[in-house]
Amino acid sequence: MSKIKIKYNTENSEEIYRSIKVDNIDLPDGMKINVNKGDNYIEIYIEMEIKSSKDILTLRNTADEILAHIEVIEKVISNVNS
Repeated sequence: MSKIKIKYNTENSEEIYRSIKVDNIDLPDGMKINVNKGDNYIEIYIEMEIKSSKDILTLRNTADEILAHIEVIEKVISNVNS
């Protein structure tokens, strides 16, 4: 089992948590994603059973996609608040 932990500090932890939590459907076989939040941060744990080299890329691409989603959420919130 390979794991990636992302800890992201933000004042928008609630909004990001709700947005990412909803997106955890139709995951690849053997993958689990858990999202936790604190007052000013979120933690994302991605776990995947690695059966081939392709699975490692899937794990990394999933982490990249989550970070891209967070970036979009932050930009939207920033535009709404300005």
